[in-house]
Amino acid sequence: MPAKRLKIDRAFVSDMLDDPEDLAILEGIIGLAAAFRREVIAEGVENVAQGEMLLQLGCDFAQGFGISRPLLAEAVPDWIKTWRPDPAWARCRRISRDKLPLIFASVEHRAWILAIEKSIQDLRLSPPPMNEQQCRFGEWLTQQGRALYSANPAFQSIDELHRQVHQQANALLSQQTEDDPSELNRGLATLHGLRNEMTEQLRKLLNQS
Repeated sequence: MPAKRLKIDRAFVSDMLDDPEDLAILEGIIGLAAAFRREVIAEGVENVAQGEMLLQLGCDFAQGFGISRPLLAEAVPDWIKTWRPDPAWARCRRISRDKLPLIFASVEHRAWILAIEKSIQDLRLSPPPMNEQQCRFGEWLTQQGRALYSANPAFQSIDELHRQVHQQANALLSQQTEDDPSELNRGLATLHGLRNEMTEQLRKLLNQS
């Protein structure tokens, strides 16, 4: 087909920060587009983090509410004059392929947190691996991560945060049959805080390495 541009469906973009399989599909599409000298544009970019990830993977074009809500035709010229990209996007650069495992490790960690939440909300669902060295992020951390980044202060913080995340998740799973939902909600808020701190440290490691 004489196509000059590939469009990535919003279904892959919406979950790429929490789903390693969607991220792998995205990375593959972007790589194919580059190999065949085609432009690639992502649909459904709704927040800064999604745009940042796409730019890191090499996708420079996107559409979605994170850029603009739908406009009337007569409003477009003024929008073009005034719109500025988020500062995080302006600073963002495509990462080298040797840093991709770090990106995937970050998404694996967020996927693990999401699986914990789902197992707490639905007792019929089994939790993901709870041993901190057996989850996918833990495997990366103890093998490739430690080999490449062990001297970096950000990596040392990540190692400790990872232990805290597993401790908190185990505590939450032991509370899931209790009758106090407020206590469970506080525990989930703590888990989310640890997740966000971990994401920030991983971003620092990515930018420093």
